[in-house]
Amino acid sequence: MTRISAAAATLLLLSTTGCVGAPPMAPAPSSGPAMAAYFDCVRDGGVAISAHRAVSALDQPENSIAAIEATGRAIPNAILELDAVLTKDRQLVLMHDDTMDRTTTGRGRVADLTLAQVKQARLKASDGALTRAAPPTLGEALDAAGRVGAIASIDLKPADGETTVDLARA
Repeated sequence: MTRISAAAATLLLLSTTGCVGAPPMAPAPSSGPAMAAYFDCVRDGGVAISAHRAVSALDQPENSIAAIEATGRAIPNAILELDAVLTKDRQLVLMHDDTMDRTTTGRGRVADLTLAQVKQARLKASDGALTRAAPPTLGEALDAAGRVGAIASIDLKPADGETTVDLARA
């Protein structure tokens, strides 16, 4: 299993903890979002770590529950960049590509598959190893991010012919 070295983990921890629990540099509005103070701190010289597709080690599949949980545990308050695509039956699943081919055992365009068909595929880790995990739904991913205290940054990909993702229909 590939792991973050102790020195790298310590550096990451020290670079991200400066804003954790720190008082805001500017007063946050009382009705403002809870994360406003965190981002005020980052903007005023703190550091935020973002994990592309949630991956922090090569043995993790991108956009997976395993990556979300491992990265969230290894890097406190990490921002996890996740990609979501609509299935044929209008369910949001995590997938960077338009097709299943590169990152799973599945084949074809996500937009042409139902959620049940997507869930039959198994994810491949970044190092190429096959896992037992299926691509997660956006809801499953957000639940996992919440369990480890990570910040989820979602890149929603519209279906063919659409310019936006209508979450009311998803």
